[in-house]
Amino acid sequence: MVQRVMGHERASTTLDLYTRRTDDSFRILRELDDQTPEDGPTGALVPA
Repeated sequence: MVQRVMGHERASTTLDLYTRRTDDSFRILRELDDQTPEDGPTGALVPA
């Protein structure tokens, strides 16, 4: 979807431009786990 919106022929182009690699493999998990109580339970989809 993002590939089409951005006008890239290949998904790899989109990923190369808009993502970056980290040496800290647990960084994303820590960020996802760092929510305030009003955000709802971790991992749950809360309707807006």
